[in-house]
Amino acid sequence: MSDGKEFIRLTAVEYRNVMTFLKEGKHIQAIKLVRNGALHSDVGLKIAKYAVDRLRHEQVDPTRTFPSEARKIITGPEILKVTLDYGDGPIELDIEGMQMRALTELQNIGLEACADMLQLVDVFRAMAAGKKVLVVDDESLSA
Repeated sequence: MSDGKEFIRLTAVEYRNVMTFLKEGKHIQAIKLVRNGALHSDVGLKIAKYAVDRLRHEQVDPTRTFPSEARKIITGPEILKVTLDYGDGPIELDIEGMQMRALTELQNIGLEACADMLQLVDVFRAMAAGKKVLVVDDESLSA
């Protein structure tokens, strides 16, 4: 591919919906969903169609063919729940609950711990969106 992109990344929900459309024979709806996916904005009709054709071949009907330049449709892991312990025993929270708990526990855990928790929420969301996450030592930031 000339633009260097080999795949189209969808959220887990979008991927499940595309697969449902393909299993129901709703090829056009699957293409529309790929074109309008939340994690990309540069997918044209031809690219989306070819990618859906490839996915249909790989997951639904191996007798179907697809163009050799078709991009692969992928989905990354989405963190749904996290177990945290604020000192009074482990609790399981979803990402939004983790964010709210950090803010509501600000008085008990302190500003720095709250900031760390909110930063972790940002990391989980970035990972789900297919972004690379870099770990940096605090010392290298102050240099």
